[in-house]
Amino acid sequence: MLFSTILLGTKTFSGNDYAGIHPTVLSTGLVLASAYFLIEHLARARRLWLCLAGLAVGLNVLVRHDLALFSLFGHWTTLALAAFRGPRRPGLAALRRAALPYLAGVFAVVGPAAAYFLWRVSIEDISFSMLAYARAYLEMAGPRTVGDVLIRLFPNPFPGAGALLQG
Repeated sequence: MLFSTILLGTKTFSGNDYAGIHPTVLSTGLVLASAYFLIEHLARARRLWLCLAGLAVGLNVLVRHDLALFSLFGHWTTLALAAFRGPRRPGLAALRRAALPYLAGVFAVVGPAAAYFLWRVSIEDISFSMLAYARAYLEMAGPRTVGDVLIRLFPNPFPGAGALLQG
């Protein structure tokens, strides 16, 4: 992991015209930090470490949401296994106790960013970017993945999303 992080940060890997740090380097660092915080929580059973892990994942959502989602799945799997198989108060109650500080950390970063995004971007732009553009791109380029085929098979589930939300 460390070698790939160093490789991603080199000028030859990210191209000569790329200015600044490559987003994958920062995202990998946030994934490693969040994993460290989660391990510290499991070792010491302090909720502060869970909150810090959530903050790191929330920051990672703003940098690279795909890698943040992968680490989120890994964290929740680890927390669920620790809650049901761990030595301290196993069960669903332990998972709920762990969920609150973790999600508070995630939403402390993602919540304001999402609220700002929804406040500044119109509904038409959001529906166009998420639905219409993807469909138009597929018709131009042709299907390449299973998701592309599914978008072609099923019609737009929200044909008038902008009109519904405004009036």
